[in-house]
Amino acid sequence: MKTQVVMLMVVYAAVSYTVHAQQESVYTSEKFLDKYGERVQPPPFNFDRDISGLTLEELRYLRNEPFARKGYLFKDAVLRAWFQQYDWYQPIWWVPSWKVTLETREEAFVARVRAREEEMLGRNFIQQGRMLKANLRNLLNTKQFATVSDTLMRALDANGFAIVPEKQLQIFDVYEENDYNLVPSFVTTDLFLQLIHMHFSFALRTLEEKKLTGALRALLNEVHGRAKALATSSESPAVRRHAEWITAWCAVPLTLLQPESPASVPATHAAAVKSEVKRATESTGLGSDFLDAPLFNYTQFRPRGHYTKNKTLQRYFRAMMWMQTAPLQLDGGDGSARVVLFAFMASAKKGPDRLAQIADPLTFLVGEDDNISMRGCVDLLRQHGAGLDAAQLIEPARLVTWTQALIATNPERIGGRAGSAEVEAVRSRPALHFFPQRYTPDAEILQRLVHVLRTPKPLRPIPKGLDIFAAFGNPVARDILLNEYREADTWPAYPDSLRAVTAAMAQKQSGSTTVYGKWLESLLALRRVPQGAQPFMQTEGWQRKSLVTALASWTELKHNTVLYAKQPFGVECGGDEPPPRPLTVGYVEPNTDFWQAALRLLDDTRVFLEKNGLMTETIATKTKNIAEMGSFLLRVSEKELQKEKLSEQEHETIRLIGATASGITLSILDSPDWTSVTGPDRSVALATDVYTYNDVVLQEAVGYVHSIYVVVEIDGYLYLTRGGMFSYHEFTHPAAERLTDEAWQEMLEKGTAPGLPRWLAPVLAPITPPEMAPGSSYSSGC
Repeated sequence: MKTQVVMLMVVYAAVSYTVHAQQESVYTSEKFLDKYGERVQPPPFNFDRDISGLTLEELRYLRNEPFARKGYLFKDAVLRAWFQQYDWYQPIWWVPSWKVTLETREEAFVARVRAREEEMLGRNFIQQGRMLKANLRNLLNTKQFATVSDTLMRALDANGFAIVPEKQLQIFDVYEENDYNLVPSFVTTDLFLQLIHMHFSFALRTLEEKKLTGALRALLNEVHGRAKALATSSESPAVRRHAEWITAWCAVPLTLLQPESPASVPATHAAAVKSEVKRATESTGLGSDFLDAPLFNYTQFRPRGHYTKNKTLQRYFRAMMWMQTAPLQLDGGDGSARVVLFAFMASAKKGPDRLAQIADPLTFLVGEDDNISMRGCVDLLRQHGAGLDAAQLIEPARLVTWTQALIATNPERIGGRAGSAEVEAVRSRPALHFFPQRYTPDAEILQRLVHVLRTPKPLRPIPKGLDIFAAFGNPVARDILLNEYREADTWPAYPDSLRAVTAAMAQKQSGSTTVYGKWLESLLALRRVPQGAQPFMQTEGWQRKSLVTALASWTELKHNTVLYAKQPFGVECGGDEPPPRPLTVGYVEPNTDFWQAALRLLDDTRVFLEKNGLMTETIATKTKNIAEMGSFLLRVSEKELQKEKLSEQEHETIRLIGATASGITLSILDSPDWTSVTGPDRSVALATDVYTYNDVVLQEAVGYVHSIYVVVEIDGYLYLTRGGMFSYHEFTHPAAERLTDEAWQEMLEKGTAPGLPRWLAPVLAPITPPEMAPGSSYSSGC
């Protein structure tokens, strides 16, 4: 027996000597010296040190130090980042046969440390009252950061996450920084919502430039030509007079579409048309004599959103805004006669249905008409006016019938609020709009949650974005409005009004048939906490974070549809081969309800593109790429909730999520790289107005991208992960200066932008973003 033991010892010694000799030959090789210059010996190691007071992170580094000292290349990104700070860490990765063997006392030390780790891993979460909180002493990667401030640690302790204000321009920038710095990524819903916004904006812009602008011009030219002919050929003086007025009316949007070749105008209306075009172009003033509309607001004609990108879109915006908002009065007299004759000339006898070409896509995208429409009038005329000529159509008795029938079809739900009986009388006059702006439930909410009566005084003339989500049943939004903003203090009826609107909206939270409605549904899903979610998602703080995401994405939705969605209002009046990349773990915000709703929204957008003949091979690829990302994030979320281990490939896909999102965004912008992207597209920051009260508007805005640090358990270890998220701003602004994205971004750059909402304070860590520790980046080893 002793002989066998001796023989084994001899063999072991021989193997050890051989391994040692191979190692020493590597250290003196040309390859090693070329990479490191010289061999750096590590300092002496204390095998007897006391480990009882160490954190789990310190224990893990200590357990792996014997391997690091012998040139082991760690696959784990956190471990590699930690040891890269030491000049003695000189890993060998180019020798396939390279092995690290530990001595007996090293093995014993590693076993002692591992036992202590196992003991501590059972306490990743601590029960405090009814809350389960992350044990921050078990965080595995805080030393990736040069410092983790007490402010950040307190915020992490309170909620399991913290929002750190930054000045990033794009959400994917945060993830690309994470990739470079080997920081575990937390993939937020914000990242995907930004891609949805870009895709929707691109689809809408494509529709407007390639189809709607041409269809609108053709429709106007056709009606203008017919009206002009009728004005000279009719034997009826009344028909000729009304046809001249219709010719002038059409000349306004035609000239706005093509100012270099203004439409012809009857001499009797030349001055009025010139004035309308000028005021719409300058976007100033209130009231129109030509339209008999004292409340007609020209500030709404200021192009904003994506309509500032080029002249074609700017002109389309003004012309379409005119077609949607210029009222055609249904007064039973001259106004009604003009409406009926307009319908008579707009109902094409031959050729494409121009009204349908324009109205159908907008209905699918945004919603149903929220006023009496020319299309509805044409349908009525076809049913009851067949065979009648122009003069017969406007006979007084028949006009009364037409007027009553049209008023009976009015679907209006967002009509504005007036502060006096006199203003209400003007506001409520029945009128038809050629292409009415569209009904959306969020606009109805804003409209119903204001008080603008002069007696005793306007108590809540301007709503808040939070009203939307409170009315859709979000308890945290409701609590902020009632208990932090104390809305009932200034308007005692606010709680009752909110309850009434909430009841009305209960049936509108799902089942929408419009892209706009599906977008809202995805935002409403953000507040749902899935079964199996980690503790950070079960806090009220996370509900506040989700409100920021929802409000910012809602702002993008309003920004995209600023032209079509009806706005409520109130009036009172190279080198050497690098080492293999380490594995950086990651985590996806596991809101499966959201990912499913977002994918339905994307599919609706695909249907819209195909239905309108806009689905090119290029667009199909972009749509497919976004859908594949969303499907991946849904699959990962489902695995996380089931506590299934992610594969290395899944972690790798998460690591590259920033580059993927950047590439998709560039493809949507049709740019080869970010150096060629100019203007407001360089940033996610944007602004839009959502409500008008007298001479001010309620502005909603997305500002700089912030970081969110989240404590997440991955494969049994607690990691401090980092993600990117929207910031959200809300403020009032002069109506005459409705903000463009360019103006808003300039305010951000100059530091004159209004601050963040105060209800965000409990989850904010207003600190300088943590810097990375030395070595915390992917190094080539050169």
